[in-house]
Amino acid sequence: MENEVWTGKAFITGDVVIPEGITLTVLPGTSIAFSGDGSDNDVETAILNELWLGKSNLLVKGDLRIQGEEDRRVIIGGPSFDPNNPTSVNWWGGIIFEGLNVGSLIEYAEIRYTDVALVFTDSSLPWIVNRTIANNDVGIMSFDFSSPRIIGNTIDKNILWDISCYDFSFPMISENSIKGGEVGIGCQDSSFPIIRYNELADIDILVQDRSNPITTLQTD
Repeated sequence: MENEVWTGKAFITGDVVIPEGITLTVLPGTSIAFSGDGSDNDVETAILNELWLGKSNLLVKGDLRIQGEEDRRVIIGGPSFDPNNPTSVNWWGGIIFEGLNVGSLIEYAEIRYTDVALVFTDSSLPWIVNRTIANNDVGIMSFDFSSPRIIGNTIDKNILWDISCYDFSFPMISENSIKGGEVGIGCQDSSFPIIRYNELADIDILVQDRSNPITTLQTD
């Protein structure tokens, strides 16, 4: 198998799996929509598996590099490109990082209409910067010794949690604008996030701490 580059518009039915050792690069201005069902690569995690089971997912075992630009963002999730119903959207599973993913970077992108926009598990280490994560059931979930760097994002109008940390995960959550949803940042099951310099507003519970975060330096 070889590395791939995506550009333009793509409508995906079923799952996309990036194998270990392979990189998928998504170029500025690309629009990707997923069908709402057809998964055969569901990932089991410690909690809430039902959120994305049976849905189309992007499963990253290798590396994913989404390289949008400030004025040419990558859009993931949205219109189905159905000419008979151009405004319809399909709810899909989300992007699941499984493995180290040390070369993965997502910048200047929008992810919408998922059960969980981003799931990090199995020691995953990607960078998530300057992106919009909105209109999902859950914005971000981290598990299982993962340490994503979540920096400078807009995380908005997700129904349940904007960010939820579980199961010995160590995310860095810094300089994000987090608005809407029931819980802004949730810490549970021996998770150890570093939380600093975030703006939290219009949320029922700003930070729900049922674990032992390393530090909360500032949450404006």
